[in-house]
Amino acid sequence: MGDDAQTVCARRFPRLAEYLATVPGGLDAYPDARSKSTLLRSALEGHEDLCAEGLPLDVAELFRNPPPPTVWIPAVHVNAVFHAICDQYYPTERNVIAWARRRTRSMANNPIYRRLLSFTGPRALLKIAGRVDRMFQRGTHIDAEYGPGWAESRLRHPPHLVSPLNQVANVGMFEAMVEMTGADDPLCEMSDASPTGALFRTTWRE
Repeated sequence: MGDDAQTVCARRFPRLAEYLATVPGGLDAYPDARSKSTLLRSALEGHEDLCAEGLPLDVAELFRNPPPPTVWIPAVHVNAVFHAICDQYYPTERNVIAWARRRTRSMANNPIYRRLLSFTGPRALLKIAGRVDRMFQRGTHIDAEYGPGWAESRLRHPPHLVSPLNQVANVGMFEAMVEMTGADDPLCEMSDASPTGALFRTTWRE
């Protein structure tokens, strides 16, 4: 990919520019790390009016012509779309977490999630979060420990593939996952964040 295809307008998309400057190789980084296009499409929902001017060519193309839901696409490209949307719509971490909660709840429309949620409690769901993650992503790994009313999920990934802003969104994702099982008062806190992962402790009232 040439430099022109990597160019991003840092004034309009500062967090995207920072992400692409940090991940080794920019948009070409980690070609074996892939995401199902259904994750891309869930991010694009409600943001179709985003002006793609100033985006790298490949990222702009994903806004115009997202692949079918079952297609595997580069995870860095999906993360780039996430950062572009955050730049234009979600200026604060609180905004990002709220959006992540809405996105995760909307995944209940996915047949896989719907079957899981029909018979799964919060501990069981977080216990198999790694297997669920592998249905939609390659290159990241989730390990979980759990007890009554709590679970700790450790996310591991190649350096800088998942940005600090992505990690913030995961807080909302874990809270929404627990909420969708019918548990009360879900709360997720992130710790031990690094370029290669983070630890998420989720609690709820049983």
